[in-house]
Amino acid sequence: MDVDEVWAAMKRENNARPVAFVAKPPKDAASKKPKKPKAPAKADAARPTTRVTAGDLDDLGDDLVAMASSAADILAKYQRDLNCLSDEQQGVRKRAMETLHRVVEAAPPNLLPALFPSFAKPLFKRFNDPVERVRELSLRTSILFLAVHDNMLPILPYLVPAVMNRIGSTWVFDEKLQTFVSNQALRAAHERGRVFLSEADAGPYKKPREPSEEVRVLVLTLVRTVLDALFARQAASLLNAYVYDILCLLVYGVHDPCPDANVLACSSLVHLGYNMVSVVKHFSVALVRTTMHLLTHRLSRVRVAAMHCIRDLVLVPNIDKCKGSGTEAIADLVGHQDENVIPVAAFYTHEVKINVFAKLDQDGSVAVRKAFYDTVAVWLEDLPDRYDHEARLMPAVADDCPDIAAAAMATIERLGTRHAAEHPDDVIERTQYAVDGSAFCNFDAPYPAPFPGRPGLGTRLYIRGRCRRFINTLLRELSHWQGPTRAHAARLLLCLLVYCEDTITVDLHHLVAHLIANWHDAEIAATLRVVAESCGRFTQPATYVPLLLPYLRGETSALRHQPAVEVLTCFMRGASPTGCRQLLCQLPTLTAALMDPFLFEAKDPNVRLKLGALCTEIVKLLQ
Repeated sequence: MDVDEVWAAMKRENNARPVAFVAKPPKDAASKKPKKPKAPAKADAARPTTRVTAGDLDDLGDDLVAMASSAADILAKYQRDLNCLSDEQQGVRKRAMETLHRVVEAAPPNLLPALFPSFAKPLFKRFNDPVERVRELSLRTSILFLAVHDNMLPILPYLVPAVMNRIGSTWVFDEKLQTFVSNQALRAAHERGRVFLSEADAGPYKKPREPSEEVRVLVLTLVRTVLDALFARQAASLLNAYVYDILCLLVYGVHDPCPDANVLACSSLVHLGYNMVSVVKHFSVALVRTTMHLLTHRLSRVRVAAMHCIRDLVLVPNIDKCKGSGTEAIADLVGHQDENVIPVAAFYTHEVKINVFAKLDQDGSVAVRKAFYDTVAVWLEDLPDRYDHEARLMPAVADDCPDIAAAAMATIERLGTRHAAEHPDDVIERTQYAVDGSAFCNFDAPYPAPFPGRPGLGTRLYIRGRCRRFINTLLRELSHWQGPTRAHAARLLLCLLVYCEDTITVDLHHLVAHLIANWHDAEIAATLRVVAESCGRFTQPATYVPLLLPYLRGETSALRHQPAVEVLTCFMRGASPTGCRQLLCQLPTLTAALMDPFLFEAKDPNVRLKLGALCTEIVKLLQ
């Protein structure tokens, strides 16, 4: 081979080598220079080509990364693209960002930690870029780096301010009110004596600084990635200087109109509460209160995420006070208001407290109800100060879903077993002498669903000591204007009767009145009949017959003799043999009331039919 042939081969190799990236202006940009006339085609063909376009370079990106043997090689090849991220032209920044994102996606994970220090600052600056695509790709690329980076100490001082600058969260913690507020003007007015309004009533909706929902979700994903990376390496102490900013950012995500952002913010708060207990315990009450509004969200997955978040925030331990750090917010969740306490704000504006738990108890989604009952069960079992809240949480353990009802029953059994272990004096005598229940109670008849049999002694004692605080409210809810509320109240009343047994005699006069008043309610009629039979199982005829006589004789303000006849019939059906013998002592008084012309000569066929059913039960008793 002569010298000319070698020289020609070297020229061909040089012509095939790509050179530096040359950016092109956008197509829509008007060119100020006059267009040059095109050169003849022969001259272009004769001149060797040494330049490739941006598209050609992008197509070669994956191959170049595959051929690169070290992070230094990748950085040297794409330093030009890093510099282009600061270019004034939007199209140049966008193409450079797309190239870098593809390079980082294709690069081996073991090379990313060495590349990140050089990529970090240019990427963080693009968080605030006016082009949405550039912001999105800069966040996605940063997430790829942060997922594998092992040294966050030099990165966090630049990352957290860049994120906060883009989101612009206005939420701040108010230590006095134990909540997060975003309107500083109203907060300052409250300090001067003005009535403080909630954020929902403070003013119109504020447009977020970041208009793209996808970018806002990516910001929260980036924060979650940082938390996962630090907690996995036991480096939570690095967040001490930035945890308040992160909390304000997550509160911003909780109030974001995007559902994905809500779910991600709630899960991040849970993750933060598990790993930074010493910090989160001071904000638990405020975080629960600021997350409460998501429990009424239209999407069930958001309600489930909010329920899990509130559950874990309440459980964050406060060892110094031997309590859950967020238990003060339980009163807000159940809408509790002391009867003898009137807030000052009620004299100047509306003061409405909503029992959010009552809504969750009747939620149409089974997943939401399951999350709610799991929350109540965990609180009743694990909260150090659970005794202060048991009466508020107990009404939540009845449901029409069989799986949820079975789980609730199992939880109550565990609570009863623990109660028996903690109070042995209440159990030992009944156990040693085998005296458990009155002789007139009917324990042999089958128990109503969901009870497979008689509950344990510890469970019954546990429920009896707590139901007196809410049984009157429960009876009033039998007359509620909403059907689901009445149905749930009837189911819960039936469960309480099985647990309380003969101790229900104390409230039998209220129970009989509410049974008769709501007996003809079509939605709860079947459940009320089972309730009446259960009352007959656990109460003495000498107690309930005198309570029913005024209704049978028509001596009440409203004529309800027909429901009274049906209630008495159900009572007698549930009586034990001992109770039936005791009913014989009440038979003269009862037959005298039934033979009264007001009842015996009634012209209503329904009354006569029900009276005949009652006489049939009396005849069976005499046999």
